[in-house]
Amino acid sequence: MEMTYKISWDVDVCEPYDSDNEKYSLSGFSVLDGVVPLEACGEINENYTDITIKFSNGDHIYYTYNFDIMCDTKEMKINEPNCEGYNVPLNTINDFFGSTTTLIGDLCLIYSSYKNNNLK
Repeated sequence: MEMTYKISWDVDVCEPYDSDNEKYSLSGFSVLDGVVPLEACGEINENYTDITIKFSNGDHIYYTYNFDIMCDTKEMKINEPNCEGYNVPLNTINDFFGSTTTLIGDLCLIYSSYKNNNLK
């Protein structure tokens, strides 16, 4: 019997991003072995993003982006229970971004690649 999960969504999404598309990309995502996103919270906008996504296996994604005229910063960390976490290299983030039509979808795609041992 397939389990269904209700996703908690507490993300403030500003233009040019679309809240419905971002939320939909999270609800349709499955990593492997039934691992699904359960919760997303934070903020997505053009100049600043701070997102946390929690998964049914206890893993968390933390992603931050801050626009600065002198130096943009992007950071993503994947935390698993009882582990120190994995800092996703910037070149990996940049390689994946634009793969889906949403920021949330891209983050989940990076996480999925990590779980399938494609990034470790």
